[in-house]
Amino acid sequence: LSVTASTPEGPVTLLVGGMVARDGAKLPTVNETYTNVWPSVIADPVDPDVFTPNAPVIVDVTPPVFETLAAVALTGPDDKKCATCCALRVSIKTNEPTRRPSVTVAGVAVAAADVVGGEQVWTASVEMC
Repeated sequence: LSVTASTPEGPVTLLVGGMVARDGAKLPTVNETYTNVWPSVIADPVDPDVFTPNAPVIVDVTPPVFETLAAVALTGPDDKKCATCCALRVSIKTNEPTRRPSVTVAGVAVAAADVVGGEQVWTASVEMC
């Protein structure tokens, strides 16, 4: 599945055709949504006693929205002022889960290891020297 900005949002429809049974009989084309094709739970291939809930494939091309974006000086004269060689913490909260963001402050890129969190809340720490 290739997704672009113009891909319609919503559940992915699967179209499977050209299947042939072992006896050579042609099978009907399957045109169903993901949730109808898969069972409600899926057995783990390594441990058949472990089951995972079915997670349908949903296309979402709407960019996440920042609910909170804040910067706080940890070592400046106060939390709103960053002096020379100041430690700064940037906090990000979005309206949906995102991957680890890349953060750059005044041209200083924050190392990926210094961006912690997950899902919808991330915190980046950087030394501004």
